Amino acid sequence: MRIGSLELESNLFLSPLAGYTNLPFRLVIREVGGVDLCTTDLVNARSLLEKNPKAFKLIETNTRDRPLAVPGQVGHHEPRLTTAQGDLATADLELLGRALGPGRGAELRERANGIDHRTVETEREPKSESAEITFAEDVSDTGVVHETLDRLEARVCEGLGRSGYRGRTVTVKVRLRPFRTFTRSQTVEAPTRDATIVAPLARELFGRVEVDAPVRLVGVGLSGLERDAAADSDRLFAAEA
Repeated sequence: MRIGSLELESNLFLSPLAGYTNLPFRLVIREVGGVDLCTTDLVNARSLLEKNPKAFKLIETNTRDRPLAVPGQVGHHEPRLTTAQGDLATADLELLGRALGPGRGAELRERANGIDHRTVETEREPKSESAEITFAEDVSDTGVVHETLDRLEARVCEGLGRSGYRGRTVTVKVRLRPFRTFTRSQTVEAPTRDATIVAPLARELFGRVEVDAPVRLVGVGLSGLERDAAADSDRLFAAEA
């Protein structure tokens, strides 16, 4: 899943929970698995501008707590604080650095002033191709899971064929009741999108998961993508034309 330039491995988010979504809680949730993007508790913008210690405690983070969103709140009867581009363009760099990290804070303020050092990309190279499904009812039949994995890997391989890519690493995602998520991966010798190679490997990877409860979700993915030589040639000729 992608949100702007942020590529996420899961479509599950941890939303703000007043009094709960502090740093220790978020780290535990990340360790359990299944969630990628987490958010802090809702923080009042004025308290950040006034450098209130309690507000900064709410947005406390570390390198294991990524990706992270900090939802801000502006009171109805307060002047606009951080919502407008003009406010961000003149915001205190120290404050932005404490809230977002020194690099990110400076980058956002530059963008608000019309300064962007990023290279313009007309085409974005994909990093992976995947497909997953959540069963209508939890499944205990291994045969049903295998058949589902076969359909998913066929969809992934067909998608890579249309886009002209092959992948080196096969990953299987399994979610068991009530909400335990596991992934198993293996890298093959050469990039592939051959279903006859991916299908048995996907089943083998599923077999490496200790399935001690019914299966709620399965997924198959290929990563470490490489573009076909023919696709590269077509793109080169198109660019020259």
